[in-house]
Amino acid sequence: MMEMKRIAILISHLGNGGTERVSANLANGFTKMGHEVHMVVFHTVPPEYKLDARIHMHYLEGENGEEKRTYVKIARLRRMLAEIQPDDVIELGFAIKYIIMGGILNKYNYILSMRNDPAMWNKQSKSAFKYLRNYYFDHARYVVFQTEDAKAYFRKSIRDKGVVIPNMIKESLPEPFDGERDKEIVTFCRLNKQKNIPMMLDAFRIFSLSHDDYVLKIYGRGEEEDNLKQHAAELGIAEKVQFCGFNSNVHEVIRCSMMYVNSSDYEGISNSMLEALGMGIPSICTDCPPGGARMFIRSNENGILVPVGNASALADAMCTVADDARLRQKFTHESIKIREELNLNSICKKWEALL
Repeated sequence: MMEMKRIAILISHLGNGGTERVSANLANGFTKMGHEVHMVVFHTVPPEYKLDARIHMHYLEGENGEEKRTYVKIARLRRMLAEIQPDDVIELGFAIKYIIMGGILNKYNYILSMRNDPAMWNKQSKSAFKYLRNYYFDHARYVVFQTEDAKAYFRKSIRDKGVVIPNMIKESLPEPFDGERDKEIVTFCRLNKQKNIPMMLDAFRIFSLSHDDYVLKIYGRGEEEDNLKQHAAELGIAEKVQFCGFNSNVHEVIRCSMMYVNSSDYEGISNSMLEALGMGIPSICTDCPPGGARMFIRSNENGILVPVGNASALADAMCTVADDARLRQKFTHESIKIREELNLNSICKKWEALL
């Protein structure tokens, strides 16, 4: 059995988000394994993920969010890590400036991670920040990637310390639904441009021409919500599209849905996709970079992959799933096998091997 380690996990906040969920799951998993876990939280946001009571919490803004200045948070981060004296620091891709500007990149064993498509990240970032990220990764003990394509994007010095570890599936997922599914299409995600929900709305309009009795339910919050509502109205489908907001019980609510759809332009590995597969909901996903969807969806075996940005192909896939009960049963039977592959314990053990 591995000796107990003191682990510091740096997390942006405890609100809704894929990286935040992974961080919370890792903290809980490491704690159950007997490690001492400290979570250093950069932004005070109302928590949406439950944490083991044994986890030590540290807030850079203070528990009431009273201090938001970057240079103050850098000083607090230096002081907190000096007090914690961690054996390892895990950081999932947001704290580069704090660690470099704080002069603490060489003081601890860092396990760093790339949580999205690196090509898109580079396109959206300034040249200086690209250099800092590679410098940051070069000083890590390990760099965790979600897919082989993401790892292959980087230079050899970074690939050599790269490890591919997918996301884990939530432990308390409901059991697969067995019965007549509701005529609803669901998605649950952050409502931002990356998710390309307008394309999903375009596809649903086409689908609705032959399947008028279906509704599309969109769970989640984000800066694009008003634009999406306007787009649905312009398409003439507003009465068939429901914006349901964030729901902490979303898995129970959607378990009897006809299908789950993910329309992302790029994605590390979608947690909602993995959870839909694990629940046996027939699933359709864009084959988006850097390859997370195709790692787990074998098209026409346990789900359907469609080209990125192709509303017509997505609508065709929706029709296929809606019209073929035998195919839906096949997808359910095959997709739930992912629960064992990506259970919390097995994924935490892959991370633990890096400590």
